Amino acid sequence: MPITTAGSKTKKHQITDQFLRLTEDQIREKPEYYLWTHKRWKHRNKVPVEFQ
Repeated sequence: MPITTAGSKTKKHQITDQFLRLTEDQIREKPEYYLWTHKRWKHRNKVPVEFQ
């Protein structure tokens, strides 16, 4: 579901603020998925040796 379909008509930082609110709501609703998501992004630059 898109945050908005009229991005050029939004106030400064409105889309980012809405995204953060939605993310926080999702974490509060299902906190068990937060650590998995956080860990995935935290280590995304670590490429296994066989793929370098």
